[in-house]
Amino acid sequence: MEVLTKKDIQTFVEGHFQNSVAFVELRQALPSEANFLLDNITEKAQGVFLWVSWAVKALLDGLREGDSLHDLQEILDELPSDLEELFDRIWSSINPRYKGQTSQFFQLRGSALEHITTVTFWLADDIDSLSIHLDDISPLQLTHIIQRLRRRLDSRTRGLLEISPAGHLDYMHRTVCDWAGRNWDKICAGSSEEFDPNLMLLKASVIEFGEADLWERRVSSVKEEFSRRKLRAFEYASKVRSVESNLPLLRAIMDRFQVSLARHGPVRATTAERNSRGVGFPSYDNKAHSFIGLAAQYGILLYVRAVVAEDASIMETTVSRISLLSEAVLGFPQFIDEADRHYIEKENSFRSLFNSQKRLELVTWLVARGGLPSRSSSEGQHFHESVEPMTRKRQLEAEHFADDDFIDQVNYWEAVRSVLRKEAAKPSKSLQEADTISRQLSRSLRKVLKLQ
Repeated sequence: MEVLTKKDIQTFVEGHFQNSVAFVELRQALPSEANFLLDNITEKAQGVFLWVSWAVKALLDGLREGDSLHDLQEILDELPSDLEELFDRIWSSINPRYKGQTSQFFQLRGSALEHITTVTFWLADDIDSLSIHLDDISPLQLTHIIQRLRRRLDSRTRGLLEISPAGHLDYMHRTVCDWAGRNWDKICAGSSEEFDPNLMLLKASVIEFGEADLWERRVSSVKEEFSRRKLRAFEYASKVRSVESNLPLLRAIMDRFQVSLARHGPVRATTAERNSRGVGFPSYDNKAHSFIGLAAQYGILLYVRAVVAEDASIMETTVSRISLLSEAVLGFPQFIDEADRHYIEKENSFRSLFNSQKRLELVTWLVARGGLPSRSSSEGQHFHESVEPMTRKRQLEAEHFADDDFIDQVNYWEAVRSVLRKEAAKPSKSLQEADTISRQLSRSLRKVLKLQ
């Protein structure tokens, strides 16, 4: 907690009130009463800068709204000296009309995988932002957007969240972060159950990923930046809740992501892409199965399920193309190139990307949908000869380590091998039957993975 001397507090308070026309007028009319108010702030602050900054803000707001000296003294007297109580009071004072948006802003900040810039915040918050192309936004328009966003943030959170000097959405102070953690259920209850912060952050990430000027400016570090932005988007996508209300927007976002991946950059080539088109700049279209394969590698269950339901041929396996089930089972660790691997190791983000629960749910759904070919077919022989030994190899590798990351992987591989063994001889099923089996398998396998 930052503690200042009495002189520091006096300087801070005097400086802010001197810039208020309303206070200057008040001091000219009632000099002794106005000075007493400032002295009272200093005494009550007890050297705590965070408290005095909020007290000054509350009083300046009152002055702008025409409060009398008596009103201002009441505001000061009602401010609790304990910060926890102060934050509760601020939360309670937020206009009920804005509480839903306040909750959403906190959830965006709490779900962020990295700093949220003002542009990212705007794109995540704006309901129509998916139609926006950043290359079309002028500097003057962007300045206006950011200024409006600051005002919007101030009215919705009353200073609990702010745009930091570095230009990021952040807590006003680390104690606000602590308070939010203790009151997270109450904060989240303020918004609609349909709100999914990961879906909104995915939307913002994909829009920014498609900015053409970004790749033209960063020639020297384009591979690292490409990996960072691509992996962040896939991680957000893997965390989106698998509920039908999320599907229309998720599908639109992923379609745009697919186009941007094809348009913008040096991208790693998976084994499937090497087999089908060679190393280079893949088009990431569904015809080549590469983009949907990436989605399967990161366990984006809701999206993969929707695409497969529309085009069952995506499930087909050939010797020259890795099956969708193989990509889901083995996941990104099997296919990423050195640029992606370097970034994951640098950021220590393997565990969050691995997402064993979503991957397992997708594997069980694909198996139940008929994605596991029979051993009697040539496609099935290829699958069983390549994927089953690899799952055992990965399990043995994970068992050599004792930390939580590898224990989670061991459980995942055990569960996957169990699914493959049990379902290997079963015929393909209808989509409805697949959903039923998937739910049953997921419930039982969560117990194995200790995910409940």
